[in-house]
Amino acid sequence: MSKFISPIILLSALGMNVPTWAEHAVLETILVTATRDDQQLADVAASVGVLDQETIEALNPRHASELMNRIPGVNIVQLGSGGEGVAAAIRQPVSYNPVYLYLENGVPTRSAGFFNHNALYEVNTALANGVEIIKGPGSALYGSDAMGAVINSLVGQPAKEDRTSLALETGEFDHYRSQLRASQVQSKDSYTVNLSAAKNGSWRDNNDSERQELVLGW
Repeated sequence: MSKFISPIILLSALGMNVPTWAEHAVLETILVTATRDDQQLADVAASVGVLDQETIEALNPRHASELMNRIPGVNIVQLGSGGEGVAAAIRQPVSYNPVYLYLENGVPTRSAGFFNHNALYEVNTALANGVEIIKGPGSALYGSDAMGAVINSLVGQPAKEDRTSLALETGEFDHYRSQLRASQVQSKDSYTVNLSAAKNGSWRDNNDSERQELVLGW
């Protein structure tokens, strides 16, 4: 086993004078970070697709694929009929490979190394205030799980106005869904309550699903 000896230490051991600049020739630590500051999309040096809250509420998607597939370069394939499984293709062919990172409000929904291609099921999109997708490698900021893309769902964001809405819907093959959205804005605080409960029976046996989501914001 060999051990590296700094030239500065070697010169000092030989009794030679060490230049002043060499004593301080140490590189400072370099940190690469991301911020939560708002930026114009045109100023971001990356291929990013964004869907706002108005678009999400207008689409009112049953499945995340109905929403995210509106972004160019994104293809979320819903597995089965009415099921929640997915396979993703973002700037590459459809696969189950662990190359996508799923976030909620910038926080990973799973720990690094525990990827599952169905992890999009754990991301709240029905009640989201927005969705951001970084298409292409984002590993420099988000780690090795983000080699293919980063999908970030924004939920529980501060309310901008008072509102209360209740939506009830039903469909064939035992489809039921109810959604409650309520918010109140005061001088110093704002409060939000979002609730969604859905059931999809599906025409195929053993392919039904149920989903309940509750988001409280202060």
